[in-house]
Amino acid sequence: MAKVKDEWTIDKEEVKNKMNEMTPTSTGVLCPRRNLTGSCVVCEKIKTFWDEPDNTPKKIAYRKYKTMGSFFFNAVKPEDPETILTIEVGWKSGSTIMDSMNDDEKDWSNLHHPKANVGYELKIKKTKRDGYPFYDTYKGELFDWDVSDEVLKNIPDISRDALSKNVISGELQRSNNYFHVKNLEMEQTITLRVLPNPKKKRVPPIEFLFRHWGGVTKEQVEGTEAFDPLRDIVDPAKDKSSGDVNKSIMDSGFDGASNKTPVCFGSTEHYDPSDDDCSKDCPYFEKCGKAIAKAA
Repeated sequence: MAKVKDEWTIDKEEVKNKMNEMTPTSTGVLCPRRNLTGSCVVCEKIKTFWDEPDNTPKKIAYRKYKTMGSFFFNAVKPEDPETILTIEVGWKSGSTIMDSMNDDEKDWSNLHHPKANVGYELKIKKTKRDGYPFYDTYKGELFDWDVSDEVLKNIPDISRDALSKNVISGELQRSNNYFHVKNLEMEQTITLRVLPNPKKKRVPPIEFLFRHWGGVTKEQVEGTEAFDPLRDIVDPAKDKSSGDVNKSIMDSGFDGASNKTPVCFGSTEHYDPSDDDCSKDCPYFEKCGKAIAKAA
């Protein structure tokens, strides 16, 4: 006999609709070229822009629309060893992990090992370098305990296919078991025990995902919608009000409303002092760094 629904009972479909409305708007758009799944119209349109002169429309467009990479891995905290977290880190922190696993001297090949006195701590400290946020990623002490069988049986799938679905939909970010290291407090260190790949023991337990930002749409990436990388770009040489716009941003706080500034302004995920495209070429670099440092 079918169960009669009470008129006051919450409809689960309505819950799903509301959750979709809650989905972060800054999940980005997957890049099929960098994620090794196909070609990308956006990449094709901007690929020659990278060596354009500084502070020109084409170089600004390149910085705005180029892909940004993140890394994801599963881990537990030593103080809560039964709760699995999916951790997101930026490209530099993730590259440090990958490079260290590949370095014979550093030898991080047992970073994810679940046995006592073999697996060891991964530490990430949010600090400042040259006055700007930096995530120091380094190896800690050996663990004196085994990862439980229950945890090993329930490690989430972080394959690129799974991430492509769960990150873009916002499902991962809404989870209580998701943590991005940018949310650390300044000078705070998080200690993690990285968990193995749930499908294969001897493969790196970390996966990458490349996304386009800057308001790019999935349809533009796929070529079913026209994409003109220069359409919304303001030429600083012709923009007489750019100085006033920047002053206004710093006085009142950037809210993304002005199309005269990069959409990445104030984002710790995109700000990278060691990236020439960011630190040397972007006319908003210094003010962006100050805004991030002030907000940290």
